[in-house]
Amino acid sequence: MAFLIASPKIGDDATIQAAGSETSDQPATNLQTMQPSEVWRATTLGSAYVEYELATLRTIDLVALLYHNGSPDAMVRVRAASTQADLAANPGYDSGPLMARCEKDSRTLIWTDEDDNPAEGEYTYQHFVLDLGGAGKRYSWWRADVIDAQNPDGYIEVGRLYLSAAERPGKAPRYGWGMGLSDGQQRTRAFGRQLFTTEKSTGKTLEMAFGSGSETDMWDSHFRLQRLRGTSKDVLVVLDTTKTARMRDWTVCGLLSDPQPLVNETIGFYQTSLTVEELIP
Repeated sequence: MAFLIASPKIGDDATIQAAGSETSDQPATNLQTMQPSEVWRATTLGSAYVEYELATLRTIDLVALLYHNGSPDAMVRVRAASTQADLAANPGYDSGPLMARCEKDSRTLIWTDEDDNPAEGEYTYQHFVLDLGGAGKRYSWWRADVIDAQNPDGYIEVGRLYLSAAERPGKAPRYGWGMGLSDGQQRTRAFGRQLFTTEKSTGKTLEMAFGSGSETDMWDSHFRLQRLRGTSKDVLVVLDTTKTARMRDWTVCGLLSDPQPLVNETIGFYQTSLTVEELIP
């Protein structure tokens, strides 16, 4: 199991030094804003890339392109180097082309509609998550290319990009989770007793409980994350990066809500809980 929870702060503090075929009203800097509806759009399918220069040299172990419109055949390539020139010429790290969608089979439909209409069952946006492991890669320059020559929309869109040093369970971890829906539907009963509905997008709500015998793990990881992100800044949670068949379902980018205290109920054992409400375009 490879559970992780990440902040986008490293990538948000970086400088985007180059971006392929961005539009003036949908620039690559939108990748550093929280709202996924504020997208980076690349209008030339053969030139959709973005290059980041980190504010300070950091180890990155998670790269995620979230809320993208990649087709089932779309690929993402991630590279890192010590200089901008080396990103293309001599990268220190090169992922090679990887499937841009989280699903093990990118054509597998998720949450199919009751009438088995595939168009009703697909997610309307996709995620790409690259877990580089706890050791990560330490470079100042990072580049992500989206390769999708046959995209039916005729352009590439990405709503959020994470370059992160993710938090991972440490010594003697204990955690559980529950996944539900944040139902935005509204129902109104008329004077004639008819029931009317207003359809809105439905997001996910993820509840997690953590317990650990490691003071460092709980104070310097989970509690620190709550303090730095609060309830107004987004986080990314992936319940298991090794379970590729479920990773699209188990990836949630959203806001912390209903923060709970870190409790030392018994000597040497700490516990807390987090709730993440998904951001949806």
